[in-house]
Amino acid sequence: MPATLKEIGKNAFQFCRAMSRIDLPEGLRVIGETAFEECEQLTDLVLPETLESLGNGAFTDCTALQTVVIREGLTAIPEMAFCGCGSLKSVTLPSSIQSIAESAFSECPSTVVFTVRSGSYAEKWAKEHGFSVTT
Repeated sequence: MPATLKEIGKNAFQFCRAMSRIDLPEGLRVIGETAFEECEQLTDLVLPETLESLGNGAFTDCTALQTVVIREGLTAIPEMAFCGCGSLKSVTLPSSIQSIAESAFSECPSTVVFTVRSGSYAEKWAKEHGFSVTT
């Protein structure tokens, strides 16, 4: 993706089932609703520090997704953002996260390990929802 990319629109890569890799550039500010829904070969994801908005269901049913790293900056994880990511093993959340929707990680394995900052909102949310936490 071009380094000048600021926004990925709604449904932009929805159902791109063969997409196995994406390099999201620093400078990207918005990922729209269901932008990467059912990208079934995508295995790893790193969201840039410049990301300000993640749309509902942005990565829903990315069934091969194993690792998610969200860098400092994003403040909210919306409804169904990672719903149905059945291979998910680890999620790294920054201390900037202040809101995680109830369904953000629904239908993900209960064995997902969340790496968070001690005392953060993300730590509290992950523990309340029965996930393992490392700090």
